[in-house]
Order: sequence, then structure tokens, then C-alpha cells
Amino acid sequence: MANQYSNLPPLCDYFERYLNANKSEWSHHHYNDIKASLRRFENWNKLQGTKLEDVTWGNLQNFLRFLNLNGTTTRQCSRITSHTKKAIRWGIDSGEMPQQMEDVYTSNLSVNKWNQELPKESEEFISHLEATLKGDSIRCHVYYHRIFHTFLTSKKLKYRQLKRDHIIDFIKFMGEKKMGQHTKCMTATKIRCYLRWLQEQGYIKRHYDEIFPSKLIPKKVNHLPRPLDPEVDIAYQELLVETDDIIYKGILLLRRTGMRVRELMEMEFDCIESVTDGYKTIKVPPVKLYMERRVPVDPTTEKLIKLIQNKSIEYSNGKSPKFLMINPNGKRPEYAAYCFSNVEICSRLKVKKWINLHALRHTFATNLLNAGMSIISLKEILGHKTIIMTLKYAKVTHISIRNEYMKAITLMEKNQIAPILQPKSLSTNDLFNDITNLIRNKADKNGIQQTNKEFKSILNRLVKLKKDIEVL
Repeated sequence: MANQYSNLPPLCDYFERYLNANKSEWSHHHYNDIKASLRRFENWNKLQGTKLEDVTWGNLQNFLRFLNLNGTTTRQCSRITSHTKKAIRWGIDSGEMPQQMEDVYTSNLSVNKWNQELPKESEEFISHLEATLKGDSIRCHVYYHRIFHTFLTSKKLKYRQLKRDHIIDFIKFMGEKKMGQHTKCMTATKIRCYLRWLQEQGYIKRHYDEIFPSKLIPKKVNHLPRPLDPEVDIAYQELLVETDDIIYKGILLLRRTGMRVRELMEMEFDCIESVTDGYKTIKVPPVKLYMERRVPVDPTTEKLIKLIQNKSIEYSNGKSPKFLMINPNGKRPEYAAYCFSNVEICSRLKVKKWINLHALRHTFATNLLNAGMSIISLKEILGHKTIIMTLKYAKVTHISIRNEYMKAITLMEKNQIAPILQPKSLSTNDLFNDITNLIRNKADKNGIQQTNKEFKSILNRLVKLKKDIEVL
């Protein structure tokens, strides 16, 4: 059988020298895997017209997006870029590559890499969780445990040695690693549950609350993204409408329906359902909270879905695929494909603040609330279990505040303030009675008796003046 790599052209001189220098350290399979990864990067780099020594971190990001759009899984993308970066590292160390390429090697999609091997107790705890949790939740627990055991390894600590001061050092350790407030809060919460389980199983004797009191957990911040400003929202949607890329159209569908990215990825091809009187909805798959729901669609959104369906049929060789979103290679786009497209959109819009894809869902909810939709109906559209979560999503925009304020001011002036500010019409009797009372009060204050001649003279003159005025 002929070698499948024998008919391929050789790589560039640099990559060939890198492979030859390290070939003895790799197995045959690993060598071919690295060579295939470098070949894919080299071919893409030639299409871009960029020299290898001029490659930047931005080029590597574009390469990642290219891989995702062509159906490469996230794991494969990570492996291919890892092989490429190691080849660049070899060139930096040997002096063949310029030193400014250092940022290409050191940069990564995440700031911290947690590859700590978990002990048997941690593996046992995670196996215990698999009975109630699934997929992403289990992976999050593994991530939190690796952070914790990386700290324990750095301090050379064991479970039985843990004290309150060690947990304080652990919180500081997460801060030194520049972890976000939400990540620190979630990590601390899950590790506290883990310590409770260790106590129940007899791995530690000290009470878990003594080791990790709840007051040490970092405060949870409101990490939900804010809705887009109206000007940015309009520019964002206009760019999505103008671009013919199916990923862009999918992101536009997220904006117009308030779906999550994972829900769009799992949405079936025939998702539109007709109800009565031409009323149409889309069936959103139960990705989160295992709740299937129906979201109403307007004619514009319906046209958008049909446009996506036509593109998916075209990419599936004329056949109706199982899922709505299909790449040009006939496969479903990975989650990273939407993220990289969003990076491209933000760079084209030149926005000052980064736009999170989940912010589109918040913008959708906020606009419906400001347009007059009740919070109960909005809860059903967003697929929340409680109305408390819906209230967190729905923010009031400054335009809505201004309109409601002006409306309230108008009503106040019409119903309350205007009558109060109008001058009170007084009769002649009321006016003279007020003057008479004023004179009497002043006389009492000065100790003048009402039988005093001057006092009686003043009152008599007032009575004559009143009669003269009434004659007018």
C-alpha cells in the first residue's frame, strides 16, 4: 500500500527543518499528525499572501475561524494551532524566527491553562455528580477542581492539612491568575460543596464550614451583559443583513428571536409551525433547563429562516438536512464559528466595547418590554422558569425612561399641578375679613383693647371703604 503522504508536496524549508530536527522524539502517527497540521496552516497562509515570519496573533485567530467554518471541531482546532505554535516556539529558541513572534506563541484563547491531573477522590466526586448532572455542567466541575488542585500542588498541601488560612490563600491565588469575579465565585462555591462531600466520606476530619466558611466566597456580581445601545444595535443588524454568510444570518436570527447560541445549533430544519389565522411560531429545542418552547415570528423573521433553509439545502447537495444551520462543507457549525464571526463583526463596526452574543438576547427582551409586552409573556418567550430571571434580563432604556417621564409630567400638569398653581379668586367680603382679622391680631399682640377709639376709627373707615368699593 502506497504511503498517503508520499504524493504531497514538501512543506516550506522552515517546517521541514523543524520536523527533521524532532522526528526522532515522535511516534510515526504523531509525526504525521503534526505534519498534516503544519500543512493546513501553510496552505492557508499562502492563500492569505502572508510570510511566515510576519504572522501575528490576529492571523492565528483568522486561521481558527477558517477551520471552524470548514467543519473542524474545537478539539481539532486546538490541536492544529498547538502544533503550529510549538513549531514557531522552536524557531524563536533556535533564532530562525524573529523575537516579535513571541506573542503568537504565548497568546491563547484562554489566559490560564489548567491541566492538573485530578486525584482519585476528585474523580470519585465527579462520578457521583454524573448521576444528576450532564455534559457542560460536569466539564465545569472538572475545570473548577483542576484550579483547586493546581493550588494544592503549588502549596504541597493535602486534604487533611486544609485550614481557613489556606482557603484565603486560594482566593488570593485566583485573583493573581486574573480570573473573573464570576469564575472566582463559582469555583469557590463548587469547591466548598466538594469539601463537604470529603467530610461526609471521611477524607477530612475537620468540619467543612470551619475550613471554608461561606463568608469567604467572593461576592457574585451581576455578570449578565447589558443590552446594546439603539445606535449600535441598528448598525449591528444592518451589517448582518448585508452579509451573505450563513453564520451572519444565524446571528441575525438570534437577535430577532432571543434564542441562545446552543439552541440555534440544535434547531431542527423544519422549525416553523403554523397556528391559527396565519400565526406562526418556531419550535426552540430544549437545550437549557430541558424546556421546549414556542417563539412567535413576524413575516421578516420568517423570510430570514427560509433564506437560511435555502442555503442549508444548497450546502447539503439539494437535500433537506436534519438541522437548520449547515456550513458550506455540509456539517453543522461549531460554537466557536459564531464567536469568531462575532469578533469579525465587532472589528468591522469598530465598537469601543466588546459585544457578547448573549447581549443580543438581552436586547431582544428589553425592546419587547419597552414596546409594552407584559413580563409574564416575555418570560414564556425567553423560556425562564421564574419571573425573577426575566426581570434581570429586561432593562429599561434611557429613551423609554424619557418618554415615560414626559408622559407622566403631562398628566400631572393636566390633573394636579395646573389647578393648584392658578390664583385663587377672592370676594370683597373675604378680602375685608382678612384685613379685619389682621388688624385685630395686631391689636391683641400690642395689648390694645377693642374699645380703644383709634381701633374703632380704623374699623369704621374699613366699613366705609368696603361700601364705596361695592358701589363701583
